[in-house]
Amino acid sequence: MDKLAQAIDLEPEVRQELPPADAPEAVRAGMVLPDYVTHMDGATRSGMLSAAAVVREYEATAKMIDEMGQELRASQDRVAEMMSTYAEAFKKLQDTVQAYRDEGKRLFEQVESSSKLADRVSETCDMLRRELEEAGRRDDNS
Repeated sequence: MDKLAQAIDLEPEVRQELPPADAPEAVRAGMVLPDYVTHMDGATRSGMLSAAAVVREYEATAKMIDEMGQELRASQDRVAEMMSTYAEAFKKLQDTVQAYRDEGKRLFEQVESSSKLADRVSETCDMLRRELEEAGRRDDNS
């Protein structure tokens, strides 16, 4: 069967899908064309029906793609919000790291300073012990 014959065979099916011209407005409203297309002057009814069916399918797909785009935008917004939260958490983490390093340095210096002081105290004690021993020997010899 050639293509023209196939198209003619489809015409009754296409007509069956369309509401009659005297159908209520609510039924015909579903058949409204998107505002970016208009039928050509002199177009045949079957051409108009076929073109309308094609453009409706494309419009339905375009709407689904647009919805996917909106979902993608919402996901992007959530990711941006998470990135902001992560950036804040990372900043707090870096501040904590620096605070630990600063405290480690402070304790390092305190331990070394205390160690120097302990050595001086030990030296002073040794010196006093020697002086007391010498004083005790002098008293014993006198």
